[in-house]
Amino acid sequence: MDNSYSNNSIMPEILASVISVVAGLMTYISRLGFDNDFILIMKSVLLSFFLIFTPNQVMKWRKVKNGSYKLLSKPLIFLLLFMIIIIVSYIENYININLLNYFCLIGIIATIKTIIG
Repeated sequence: MDNSYSNNSIMPEILASVISVVAGLMTYISRLGFDNDFILIMKSVLLSFFLIFTPNQVMKWRKVKNGSYKLLSKPLIFLLLFMIIIIVSYIENYININLLNYFCLIGIIATIKTIIG
């Protein structure tokens, strides 16, 4: 796989993930002394990692599988993932199972795969 693609294209994702972590830390610090839910803050940071890094992994997977980027771009994949998260959050109300934890797990995996290579 072309190494220049992966090195040049993850800089915006790294910046967005740093902003996400800083926002999570600011939320945690600003709520010290009040009702502070660390798990909820971690879930929101991991969901943002899912939204930030998964489009990059999908693009790499599509590049390896088909050899081209037809019809898919990172913003389109981001929009589709965001819509999937919204639909799943509505479905969670009816089945009483927390499915967003799986998206957090996928976010961790996508982050590690993107940073490692």
